[in-house]
Amino acid sequence: MPPKEGEKKKTPKQLLAASRLTAFQSIYKAAAKRYNVIPHKGLMEEIEAKLLLFKSVDKVIFQGPSVTSGDIRAIVESLAGYSAFKNLHILGCNIGDEGLIAIAALFKASGAETFAGSRIRQFELINDGVDFPPARWNERYVAMTTGAMASRGTEFHLPSLLFDEVESATLDTIRLQLPQRRERDPNFGIISSRGNISMHKDLADLTGTNSLIQHTSLSHQRLLEESESRIQTMDLDGRPKLRDPPPLAFSIPALELFSLSLGVQGQQLSMVALDHNWLGDAGIATLCAGLRRCSTLKQLSLSYCGISAVGTEALNSILIPAMTGSVALAAQRPELMFLNLSGNSLGGAGLRVLSSGLKASTSMRVILLADIDVAQREGDLGALSTLAEALDENRNITQVDLDRNLIGDQGVSVFFPFLTFQTHILKFRVTQRISRVVGAKLNELVCANLSKKKPGA
Repeated sequence: MPPKEGEKKKTPKQLLAASRLTAFQSIYKAAAKRYNVIPHKGLMEEIEAKLLLFKSVDKVIFQGPSVTSGDIRAIVESLAGYSAFKNLHILGCNIGDEGLIAIAALFKASGAETFAGSRIRQFELINDGVDFPPARWNERYVAMTTGAMASRGTEFHLPSLLFDEVESATLDTIRLQLPQRRERDPNFGIISSRGNISMHKDLADLTGTNSLIQHTSLSHQRLLEESESRIQTMDLDGRPKLRDPPPLAFSIPALELFSLSLGVQGQQLSMVALDHNWLGDAGIATLCAGLRRCSTLKQLSLSYCGISAVGTEALNSILIPAMTGSVALAAQRPELMFLNLSGNSLGGAGLRVLSSGLKASTSMRVILLADIDVAQREGDLGALSTLAEALDENRNITQVDLDRNLIGDQGVSVFFPFLTFQTHILKFRVTQRISRVVGAKLNELVCANLSKKKPGA
């Protein structure tokens, strides 16, 4: 059709993009019909908008529990004949094993030289199996799925370490630190058994119950029995595990197929995020077999995946360069620049193991270790010292996040000898529960590096 008067003539590249996108739209509709699913509304709207502009579509975002394995199989089948897609994001859906296996098939096929479909570069599969729609996702959940920091209030969130919203490492923490309640209330934090009994007595009077002591004793005994029955094993720190782990988000056979697809040479995956999927140590060990052969991988996010100290051994196989004499195997190792392990109960034992991997990783730039169950315990303080040694030896790491770990002044002070003489750490986030004196000193040590990095300084 000839262009209208005054309309700019379309270039051959634009016409080709529109033609291929129209073909993809037809294939996707047919595939959706075959798998008995409704074509994704957001994707169809994006296609229509791009057709008007004679442009390609380079990403697809599925979200909500209504998205199932059928939707994923339909889009995967369509992507095999359309090469423009680079990013695939699946947030809070219900794709299960079948959907994961379909994605694995796409990754495996993309390694072939003759493959004419989309080679995905950024892949996100966040919190699969959620049972409520996006409209009901609360603010904290949205912050987690989008990679932002945990928020406080409807319009407030801590500046993101990843997206360079923080001028210095701890300045935002110091500004947001509330006056300590202990300064206002000298009795804050002192547990009074007399007050506790008095509270129970008031409740007993209100309910007309006179068997307070007997009821409290029986309740306490029942809680002890339930907790003892739920102690399965001891973690590497010697602490009991009081909760039974939830079921894996995906079965081991499905994870094995996905892991194999990650190790296929020829694909272009640079970012993999599997946050909020309970994979456990067994699942992580299975995935790492493929991840350590994904040579293009630069960013890996595994926050809140149920990884313990045991799983860090498998993660180290990705970080530590291969010691084998095979040049081909050594070339397959990824050069990770970003690693997010926040929300996993690594503890001091896991942090100690991970530190050995961080010490050996020459490509690492950003490491996020928020909420990994490290506190002011004696073993944890030793692990923090090991981390400080790793950061001192590996001068490539520039950003560290240890927020939401209750390490206190004692834990933060472990890093002072290292931070005093280092010149590479630009951002170093810690818990808000530290004194202003320690926070100011930490901020001063890190901020000293900012001027050193400026041109001409």
